[in-house]
Amino acid sequence: MTKKTRSTKSKAKTTSKRKVSSSARTLDKKKTKPVLSAARVSSKTRTPSAVKKVKGKKAAARKKTVKKKAVKKKAARKGVRKKTIKKKAVKKKAVKKKTVKKKAAAKKAQRARVKVKKKTTVAPRRPRKVERKAAPVAPPPSPAMKAFERAVNLFHRHKFENAQRAFTQFIERYPHEAEMVVRARSYLAICEQQLSRPPATPRDAEALYDRGIVELNYGRLREAITYFQKALKREPEAPHILYSLAAAHARLGQIERALEELKEAVKRREVLRIHARRDADFVNLYTHPEFQQLVGWEVVEESPPLPPGTES
Repeated sequence: MTKKTRSTKSKAKTTSKRKVSSSARTLDKKKTKPVLSAARVSSKTRTPSAVKKVKGKKAAARKKTVKKKAVKKKAARKGVRKKTIKKKAVKKKAVKKKTVKKKAAAKKAQRARVKVKKKTTVAPRRPRKVERKAAPVAPPPSPAMKAFERAVNLFHRHKFENAQRAFTQFIERYPHEAEMVVRARSYLAICEQQLSRPPATPRDAEALYDRGIVELNYGRLREAITYFQKALKREPEAPHILYSLAAAHARLGQIERALEELKEAVKRREVLRIHARRDADFVNLYTHPEFQQLVGWEVVEESPPLPPGTES
């Protein structure tokens, strides 16, 4: 009985204490306002120094978080780069090993082939002899064909006088060649037409000089002299025309006139002195002392040697 009474008494004491404490709290609330923390105080009640401190702490916290994130990103990038570099190096090594192995295998295969070839040497096959048929050789042209071709070549070069002679000789020599004779007669008629035409008289000095040279080469000296004289009238100071006129007079045998014209030509152009030494048109003047002095030969009693190509 004693134990139960004690426990009940202790319970009553504790309940009375709790009641007193709760009543005391209610009285404190009425008398004084509760003290709040700086974080829960509103912005109206804070002082400006406290606001600055709070803002500074927040900014510092943000900076720290940003720095931490940046450090983490850098570390992650470095790790990724290292991994990629390692992977590339591993790939390169693997590729190199593969290529080395392939080359070694190819060399071994080549050596094996060479050995096999050496062991199994087969004699080379002899090429078959193919009998080729000789191409048919055309027969050589007949003398009649050769003569006809010469005459045609002269005709195409516009040497109508020589072509006329060649065609007439062909018709006389080879009358049995009927086809070629007919063609030769047609060519001969064209040559006669060309020769019957009167040549167009040139008007300027150079054209007259060219015509005179043609006549001189054909041996028609009178006609050549007339053309040279006409050319001199149009161009009286031309030394080459005077030289050609002197050559024509020398071939005709008019020695004095030829010497005078040659002297004038040499005065105007000194090179013509050397040309006269080698010119076969002045053969009639070789023994003349004036010609020898003009040309530069020594005056001797005997005639000087003829130039090459003029000896008979």
